[in-house]
Amino acid sequence: MALAWSATLSMAFPATNITATKPIFDGTVGANCPPCKEFGSTVLSKLYAADGIAQAVEFNFHSAIRSAGSPTADHSWACPDEDPGCPMTKWFICAVDGWNRTTTTQDQQINFLTCWDDAAGTSEQKAKACAETAGLNFGPISTCQSGTKGDELQVAAATYFEQRFPTHAHSGIFGVPHLFLNGEDLGYDVQYDALLKKLCATGIDAGACKTK
Repeated sequence: MALAWSATLSMAFPATNITATKPIFDGTVGANCPPCKEFGSTVLSKLYAADGIAQAVEFNFHSAIRSAGSPTADHSWACPDEDPGCPMTKWFICAVDGWNRTTTTQDQQINFLTCWDDAAGTSEQKAKACAETAGLNFGPISTCQSGTKGDELQVAAATYFEQRFPTHAHSGIFGVPHLFLNGEDLGYDVQYDALLKKLCATGIDAGACKTK
């Protein structure tokens, strides 16, 4: 699979409400980069649907967005394969509420992500259709996108990106999708069989691992 040198997401830092007993599959993805969309619509959707994987693994994703300077002061947002300001990412991040696990569930987040990566239309049309698919209320998503909350979520996501990827936090390649498993940097290893093997090697009890 080709690499996207435009935006990234992920981190080994603790995330909200992570279940310590589960392996943490962590990824940073862009809302519009072709390799990210291919990963989401094919590999991730298949992996998440594999027998027992969604229940046995903590999926902890982030959005690839950055600025030229400090995210708290410089809001000239850049994202992979997006117009300046990251309008697509703003819709996306509002839908998953900044990947907040207290307001959106893992199922909702991953289902929205995989739907988005396979959907067509404008960002608003995709957000509306995938919100319905994921069981999310579109009203708050639209309000977030047009209001200050969307701006705040972009700041938070860019701050996370800056901390997680300091070598290319403000310039250079983005390198997404970028994956981690329990803090181990998997880089761009986004093939289904390889990822399933790594997840199973953590000792999880999942039907998909019993056929390997």
